[in-house]
Amino acid sequence: MSIVRIDAINVRNIRKISVYPSERINLICGPNGSGKSSFLEAIYLLALGKSFRTHQIQKVVTSGADTLIVFAECVSKHGLPVSLGIERGTSITRLRVNGSSVGAVSELAQLLPVQLINPDSHHLIEMGPRYRRKFVDWGMFHVEQEFFPIWSRFNQALRQRNAALRKGSEDSEIMVWHGEMSHCAHRISDLRSTYISELLPLASRITKKLLGTGELDIRFSPGWSTDEQYHIYLERSTKLDRSLGYTRQGPHRADLNINIAGVPAKDQLSRGEQKMLATSLRLSQIELLREKTGQTCVLLVDDLPSELDSERRSRLIGHLVDLACQVFITATEKELLAERLEIIDKVFHVEHGNIKEMI
Repeated sequence: MSIVRIDAINVRNIRKISVYPSERINLICGPNGSGKSSFLEAIYLLALGKSFRTHQIQKVVTSGADTLIVFAECVSKHGLPVSLGIERGTSITRLRVNGSSVGAVSELAQLLPVQLINPDSHHLIEMGPRYRRKFVDWGMFHVEQEFFPIWSRFNQALRQRNAALRKGSEDSEIMVWHGEMSHCAHRISDLRSTYISELLPLASRITKKLLGTGELDIRFSPGWSTDEQYHIYLERSTKLDRSLGYTRQGPHRADLNINIAGVPAKDQLSRGEQKMLATSLRLSQIELLREKTGQTCVLLVDDLPSELDSERRSRLIGHLVDLACQVFITATEKELLAERLEIIDKVFHVEHGNIKEMI
C-alpha cells in the first residue's frame, strides 16, 4: 500500500493541506515547529487511530476546532485504489474505508501498515517490556492472521479474571477463565517465538550493515516460567494474585532480551547506537512483512539526522532505498541529507503548517 494523496484538516498547526507524495522517498523539510512532525502524525493517525506524540487526542486537534480529519487515496499491492478516512475528537471517532463506515481501527491498520522511526526509538532498547511487546505485536498483527483474534480472546479473559480477583470472588469463579487463558497464552507465545526466530536473521544482517557491532541475539521470554503449563501457574498463583488484584504473569508480561555479542544492548550501546539498533529492528520487520505477505509498509522517519554522523546517515538512506517502500523523512534542512540527496524523489517545504512541494 502506498499513499497517492493525503488531506489533513485541523492537525495541530496544520489547518488544511493536500499533499501528493511520491510512492518512494519523500523529504519533508522546514524549521522546528513548522509542522513537519504534525504531517507524519496525520499519517500515523490515519493508520492507527492515535498519535505517536500524546494519548490525548484534543492536544492534536487544532486549537478552536472540535475534530481533526485525515483522508488518503492509496494504491494497494495489487494496484487497486483504496480510500481511507478518519475523523477524531474528544467524543467522536469516525472511520471510513472506500466511503463506507467501519467499526474498528484495526481495519485501517490492516490496510495501511505504518512503521515509525523517531527520536524516541531507543525506548525499544532502553525502556520497559511493553515497548518490546508492542514491537513484536506490530509484526504479529501484520504477518499472522491468527494472532489478533487470539490475543483479543486472551485479553478479554484476562480482564474477567482480574475483575474477579479484585471483587474477591470464589476460587471456582476465578478458575472459570483459566482454560481459555491457558489455551490462548500458549498459542500467543508459540506465534511470537516463531516470529522472532524468522526476524532474527534479517535483523542481524541489517544491524551489522548499519551499526557494525558484534553478533545480535534476541531471546523471547513468554512472560511466565516455561517449566510449567500456564493453567498450572494460574491455579498456583490465585491466592497471591487475589491479594494484588491482578494477574501477575502471562503473555501480557512477555519481553525480549536483546544482546550484542552476549551483552545486553542497553548496557553497552550509546544512545545514538541504541537508536540505530532499534531502527535496524524495525527495518527488519518491514522486510519480513514483504517476504511473508508481499505487502509493503509506509515508513515515517521523524528527524532522521538526529545524533547520526554523515556516514551512518548515508548507510541508512541507502537501505531505505533498497526497502522499496514509501518513505517520509523529516529534517530541518535538506542539506543535512546532502550526501544522498539524489535518491530523494520529492521534497516538500513546511512552514506555519503549510506544505509546498519544491520543484
